[in-house]
Amino acid sequence: MRSPDNKPEWEVDNDPPPKGGSTGEKEADQMSKDAKRAEATADAVHQIGIFAIRLVFVAFAATLIIRLWHVLTPESWTWLTWDQVGTIDKVLTSGMVGGVAGRFIGLLLPSKKKE
Repeated sequence: MRSPDNKPEWEVDNDPPPKGGSTGEKEADQMSKDAKRAEATADAVHQIGIFAIRLVFVAFAATLIIRLWHVLTPESWTWLTWDQVGTIDKVLTSGMVGGVAGRFIGLLLPSKKKE
């Protein structure tokens, strides 16, 4: 099929003609699009981070509840062995010790400030 200009279909530019304006307006429009794209990317990364924090919190809370359940209820109501409960204890305490150590080291080391 040919266009009114007698060009083959694959050579026809179907994009609307550019709006009247100077090169400066086009550059500003492109910069605006880039800023919107960067903001959208930052928003997506932020949402993923919030989801990860919530997921870690739920996992920690579930682990803590399971641990307490196995300590407070009769042994006939539990499904983990004491070795497995001990492993939960190790994971919980090592995470806490690691977090405290990380904060302490962060306080000791000088931070690099952008000037």
